[in-house]
Amino acid sequence: MKVKILAVMMTAVLAIGSITGCSTGSSTTEETSGTTEASGGTVTEPVTEEIVVQESVEAEAVEEKGASITVGIAADPVSLAPWVAMSFGGIATRRTIYEFLIDREGFGGEMQGILMKSYEKVAEHTYNLTIYDYIYDSAGNHMTAADVAYSYNKAIELGNLPKLSIIDVVEVVDDYTVRFVFNKELALGELDAIWSEAPVVTQKAYEASPDGMSTTPVGTSAYVVKEYISGSKIILENTGNYWQDDTSLYAAYAYNNWDAITFEIITEGAQLAIALETGAIDISSHIASQEIARFAEGGDSSEGMKVSSYYENTAIALMPNCDPTNPLSDLALREAVFYAIDSAQVLAGAYNGKGMISKTYGASVYGDFQESWDEADYFDYSLEMAKEKMAEAGFEESNLTLRLLALNDEDVIEAATIIQAFLLQIGIDTEIMSYETAMYNNQLADVNAWDLAIATQASSDYIVNLWKLMYDINNYNGEHSLNFIVDPELQSLLETCISVEGHTPENIDAFHQYVYDNAYGYGICSSVGYIAHSENIESVVLDFRNQVMPGSCKPAVQ
Repeated sequence: MKVKILAVMMTAVLAIGSITGCSTGSSTTEETSGTTEASGGTVTEPVTEEIVVQESVEAEAVEEKGASITVGIAADPVSLAPWVAMSFGGIATRRTIYEFLIDREGFGGEMQGILMKSYEKVAEHTYNLTIYDYIYDSAGNHMTAADVAYSYNKAIELGNLPKLSIIDVVEVVDDYTVRFVFNKELALGELDAIWSEAPVVTQKAYEASPDGMSTTPVGTSAYVVKEYISGSKIILENTGNYWQDDTSLYAAYAYNNWDAITFEIITEGAQLAIALETGAIDISSHIASQEIARFAEGGDSSEGMKVSSYYENTAIALMPNCDPTNPLSDLALREAVFYAIDSAQVLAGAYNGKGMISKTYGASVYGDFQESWDEADYFDYSLEMAKEKMAEAGFEESNLTLRLLALNDEDVIEAATIIQAFLLQIGIDTEIMSYETAMYNNQLADVNAWDLAIATQASSDYIVNLWKLMYDINNYNGEHSLNFIVDPELQSLLETCISVEGHTPENIDAFHQYVYDNAYGYGICSSVGYIAHSENIESVVLDFRNQVMPGSCKPAVQ
C-alpha cells in the first residue's frame, strides 16, 4: 500500500566542470513555490535534463526489503537520548530512531499523525490529543497517554528544546488522551512545531535505561539501535514488528524498506566522498559541492551512482544594522547598498548560478510565497540608482567604510567578496569580518560590532515564520528586531500575518511591501542541495530538514 506525500519532486542536471569549490547548486529551468519539506519528506529521482515539478508523489513500502542501507553523515550525534539539544548529527538520525506525535505535509501543509490519532481544541489555549491505543515500543512496552505526558514534561524539565517553553501544562485525560495547555494563543505553525519537536518514549523504557537512552535508545519506530560507536557508526536493525500494521496510516518516515540501517559518521568532506566512491556508504546528503560533480553523469566516479537535487529553504540575505547610531539607519543609504548589488552575480559567483534569485526576504520554496513578487521591482541592480541614493544620503563625496559580518563559510565568504566589489563602485569600502557560528552570533547581537551582515536563515514551514526569526522583537527582549529595528508598524504587520487568522495573502503581501519600502532587509538568493547515492536506491526520501530518511528510501529492483 502507498501513502500520498504532498511534496515537490525535483531533479536537475549537473554540468561537470561548472561545480568547482562552491556551494551546492543546480541550474533551474523553472522557478517554483514548491517545497522540500513534507510529512513524507521530499522524494527525489534520478538526474534528468531539467528540474521537474510534480504536484504530488507517492512513497511506498516494498514487498521484498533491501538487505541494508548505509548513510554517510558529517557529524556525531554525541548522545542518542531523546530530548538532548539539537545537533547536526542528531538532526540526521533522530527521526529514524524515534517517533513523534505528528509530522507535516510540506511547508505549511496539514499535520499528519504518527502516534497521534486525532486532536481537538477544547478551550482557550487548550488542546486534547488522542494517540492510537495499540502503540508498542521496541522493548514491547505499551504506550499510553501517561507516556506522552511523561515525555513532554521530562523534555521541559531538561530544558534543551526551547520551543516547548510555550507549554503551560501537559496532563493525562484518560488512557489514550493527553491535554496540552499553552501559556499564550498559538501563532501560525506553533502547534505543529510543538507536536513534532519532542520524541515520545515510554516511561518504563526510559527509566530502565542506565544512561538516559544516550547509547541504548528505545523508541516506537520500526528500527532499534543495536550498536553505537561514538565517532564511528550507529547500527540499527528492523524489528520486524512495527506497531502500525495499517500501511494506509503510515507517516512518511514510518516505512521500513530495509532489514538494517547504518549511519557512518565521517566528519571530513573528502573522506565522505571517498566512502561513497568505494561503496562504504550508499547515500549522503552531506557530500561537499566540490565533490558532487564526480558522481554526476560523466564524472570520474559516476558509474553506478545517481545525483538528485532539491531546492533549499535557506534564504541568503543581507541585513542592515538599523540602530539610530549606525549610518545605515538612513533609508536612502540602505537603498543605495541594495541597488548597488547584482544578486544574479552573487548567485553566479558564490553559488555557481545554481539556485534562485530572491524577490523578497526569503526563499521562494515556501507555500505562502507569492508569485506576483517575482514580477515586481526588487532593488533591481542599477548603479545609477545606487549613486543617486548615495547622494540623497549625503555620501557622494565620502569614502564610507562599512563592516560586513559573515559566517566563516567558503560560499558565504565568496558572496561577501562579490558584495564588497559592488559596493566599491559607489564609494563604499567594505571590511569583511568572518567568524565561526558561535562568534558570528555573538557579534550579531552586538549593536556596535557590524554594519551589514550576510544572513542564512530558514523556517521549517512558512516564509512568515522566517520573517519572525528576523523581525519579531519578542525574540530580542521585546526591544528591537535582529538588526536593531524599532518600528511598531513593522511589528504590528508581522503579528498580523503570523497569526492563524491573519495569515492571508493580503496581509503577507502588506508585510513584504513594508519591508521593501523601508529597505529593512534584502533577499539575495537561495541555493540547491544535492544527494549522491548508489543506483541500488531507486528513490530518496528527505525530512523537512533535508536529511535522508533511510527506512523510507526505496530499494531498486535487483
